This record gives sequence, structure tokens and C-alpha cells, in this order.
Amino acid sequence: MTGSCNRPSLLASINCCIRPPDFIDNSPVLCFDGVVAKTLEQIESEALELSAEQRLALGERLLESVPLDPTVQEAWDVEIMRRIAEVECGSAQGRPADDVITDIENKYGWTK
Repeated sequence: MTGSCNRPSLLASINCCIRPPDFIDNSPVLCFDGVVAKTLEQIESEALELSAEQRLALGERLLESVPLDPTVQEAWDVEIMRRIAEVECGSAQGRPADDVITDIENKYGWTK
């Protein structure tokens, strides 16, 4: 055990972390009430074991949990409205979705 655990504060709980015997590196870990939380590397390793569908769902949840900078959101709103206006007035030049998908597949070496 590290530190003195006689202090009844969150900081004391964090400082009084008991690391498991197999914890050999000094990477930062989160601890609460003497329990070691997983490192980012451990979480990532476990997440990569999920199916593609589960990883996509997790990614969506994580992205939704991050607050968007209001100025960035405002800039996207302006861009979206500009693009909608171009489509509505006929000045936007579209392409068939199949052509776009083929271009992306060719660019990144993906195959169907």
C-alpha cells in the first residue's frame, strides 16, 4: 500500500491505491477506495476484442459523451445550411453514390 490511508478524502483514496502484484510498470492508473482502475491500454485491449458492431456502438457512445465546442458546432451548422441551399437552388453538383463508394474503396484499397 502506498501513502497513509487515515485521511477521509478523495485524494487520500487515490493516493492509497493498492496495485495488483502483476502491476509492474509505473503507468498512471485511477484508484478509488484502494481499488485499481484499468489503465487506458487495458481498456483499449479489451475494446479491440469486441466485434466490429460492438466497437462501432462503443465509439458512437464515446463520441457522444464529449461536449462539442460551441464555435465548432456553429461552424458546422453554417456549412450544413450552405450545402442545403446549394442543393435546393440547383448549384450543387452531385455524383452517384456508387461512384463515390468505388472511389473511396480504390483510394483506401478496400474491396467489396
